Amino acid sequence: MADAAGVGLALESPADVTAPASAAWRLLEVTAGLLIGVITVLVSVQVFARYVLNNTPPWSEELCRYLFVWASFLGACVATERAAHLGVDRSDDEAHFTN
Repeated sequence: MADAAGVGLALESPADVTAPASAAWRLLEVTAGLLIGVITVLVSVQVFARYVLNNTPPWSEELCRYLFVWASFLGACVATERAAHLGVDRSDDEAHFTN
């Protein structure tokens, strides 16, 4: 089998691949963080408008909902990249299963 570089496939070195990929992951992290910040400000404005002004903007609750969904999806991507999802470890020795 011929070497992939000899066949004409343009294989990039790992240094060339990691810089844009790292920038993309950083952009995801920043975007998810900004969405959480916007949600926090929007909910604060919504609470102020509801209890002080007695007039809540009709669009604020739905916008918060959509922003939360997007922040959840982007946060899940970031957590997957960092291998930071919650998990449960189990050992067969500690479980004491009987057959």
